[in-house]
This record gives sequence, C-alpha cells and structure tokens, in this order.
Amino acid sequence: MKSVLPEWYLPNDDEMKEFITSGTVALDANVLLDLYRMSEDQRNTVLDVLRQVQDRLWVPYQFALEYQRNRLKVVSDLDKGHQALATGITKLQDTALKDVKDPALRSQLVGELERAQKKMNRRIERIWAEHFVGAKTARDDDPIRLVLDDLLGAGRVGEKPADDVLTERRAEADKRYEKKIPPGYSDVKEKDDPSGDYLAWCELLDYAGQSGKPMLLVTNDTKEDWYQQQSGEKVGPRVELVREMLDANANGYHHTTLDGFLRQAKRYIAAEVDEETIEAVEALSADDVAVRWLQADLQSATTSRLAEALTNSTTTSRLAEALRNSNAAGIGFGNQFGQDPKFAEFAAKISAAAMPDEVRESLAHSISNMIANSLRPQSGTGGPQIGGDPQTG
Repeated sequence: MKSVLPEWYLPNDDEMKEFITSGTVALDANVLLDLYRMSEDQRNTVLDVLRQVQDRLWVPYQFALEYQRNRLKVVSDLDKGHQALATGITKLQDTALKDVKDPALRSQLVGELERAQKKMNRRIERIWAEHFVGAKTARDDDPIRLVLDDLLGAGRVGEKPADDVLTERRAEADKRYEKKIPPGYSDVKEKDDPSGDYLAWCELLDYAGQSGKPMLLVTNDTKEDWYQQQSGEKVGPRVELVREMLDANANGYHHTTLDGFLRQAKRYIAAEVDEETIEAVEALSADDVAVRWLQADLQSATTSRLAEALTNSTTTSRLAEALRNSNAAGIGFGNQFGQDPKFAEFAAKISAAAMPDEVRESLAHSISNMIANSLRPQSGTGGPQIGGDPQTG
C-alpha cells in the first residue's frame, strides 16, 4: 500500500538518514531570523551544524527576501524588550514595597533598591551586548548576516522569478487559498500579502525537480497549512504537500522544525549539538511561547509580562530562595511577598515561557542578588516591618 500512497507515511530510519546525509536542506526565513533570538553559544552551534551540510543548503528567493525584509524588525523588537526589562523590574519593586508603611523605612529601602537596580541595569546591558545584535550594529555591519552571506554563497539562494511568473503564482495562490489547499492559507488573515509561502513552495517544487534529490525543508512554521493534525497533535507534513512534491520529485519530501533537524543531524551525521541547545531552539519554535518572548508582550512591562522573559522553574527556585534568605535575615519581606497572589502569578508566568539559557540564568542571578542583598536590614534597625503599624508590628 505504501507504494501507492506514500504521502501517508512518515520517513522511516533509512529514509530520514537519506534526507540528512544526501538530500537538499532548504531553510525557511523564520529559521534564519531565529538566529537573532538565540544566545551566542546556541547560535554558533546551529551555524556549525549548517556548515556540515553547506554544500546541500538552499534557500528559496522568497524566503531570502522575507529574511531581509524582517531582519531589522526582529532586532528592533529585541531591543525594545531589553529596554522594557528595567521598567518591569521597577514595577516589581513598587509592588513588593507597597505594604511598607513607615516613610523613613520605605525611603531607605527605595534608595537601596535604586542603587541595586542601576548595577543590575549595567549587567543587563552587558548580557545583551554579549548575546544579541543591537539595532545600530544590525544596520551598519550585521555579524549574523555576514555569516549567512558566507554560508549561503553562490548557488545556495534561488534566483528571483520573472515578474509574469510571480503574477501567475499569486493568482494561483488566491485560488488555492479559497479551497484551503496548503501551504499559506493560514496567513490570509494575518498578512497583507499572504502569498509568500506559496511562492516559496513553487520554488521548492522547481528546485526539487531539477536536483533529483530528496527535499528536506527546515521551517519553524507549525500552523495547520503545513502540518497534518490529529486530536490537536501535529503528526507530520500535510499529505497534500508530500504528494505534490512527489509528483515533482519522486525522491521524496519531508519538513521539520529546526530543533527536529538538529536532533536528526546529531543522530545521522554526528553533529556536535547538546540537548540543552536543542531544547532552547525547540522553545523558540513552540507556538505562542518563545518566538515572541521579548517582543510586543514585554513592551508594556507589567509584572506578569516581565515574568515571561525570566522563565522556568530554575528562576522560580532562585527567586524563592532569595526571598527566604531575606526573611531569615530579619526582614519579613520573603513571607509577605511569597504569599502575595501576584507572586503566584509571577511564578506561574515564569514556568510558562522560555528564553536563551545564558540570558535567563544571568537575569535570575541578578534579580536574586538584588532581593537577597539589597534589602538586607541596616545595623540597628531590627529589620523592616511589613504591613500594619510600624511601631507595633
């Protein structure tokens, strides 16, 4: 039956090995753009793996164009999120001190926190400079784009289709989208010009037919117009896509996310990539979580949205430990804040998102130190009184 309906079968081990070891490895624009959202170490690991298959890499013209169009916006969004962190931490500080009634004590604590925050802001600046490309650098001499220019040299990027070909393909995309024929119809409500995925798909079909090699597309687009879904689970590429590609190229087609590609490269070509990097990349490709971890949601800098940037149980435990330490030092701050419903929300948000590990760890360490050390009572004060009458406790 597989010989008649191969599009209904996922690749077996031998077929997947062929995709990784000898197939064309095509890259979506979202994979290229996600390089900006990774920490430097993770980005270098991914680039090293791509270099192992450099002679088989290929990017459709449409995806290369989308990368160029969106590159500066991604960098700008990251910059805005980074700037919003300081504002978010200030809001968190205000929430924490709202029940300190004694004016002199509150003034003392605010002064300590402001000094600590200045130090932490400088540390955040250093973290961002180490891991992310700033807007000015991206405009003047983008180091990530320079690496991609070298990686995707002559023959590795598709040529621009003729204008009349693009006009015909856009008209065909409209017809397909009305019938919900993949790929691209999920973008109709999201984009002014939703034809991009179909334009790239046409390039992939043409290239696969000419190359005679299996085609593996690496894309972090996991919407229903790319993936077959069963009971809410993604179970592989849409069968219509596999069938259409098989008609153009009998050697086979598959697509996977970047983390899926890294796992297969580790298995079949001994790529040196650790599980921590794969998990971080997986978080970037997860729907509604980390692709936008430092974009629009962080810009309002509310306490809960700040928490989305700090992430996971490691951070939660560090913050909780710092709060306990401050309480043990005689402050009484840890128990009060730990029981606050807003802290429960904060902790829940932390465990719900993801970000590059190095950034998360550094921020968690900084904030923990701020809470544990900057709120330590001054000699002779007996520790701040939280809530109630400051004289009676």
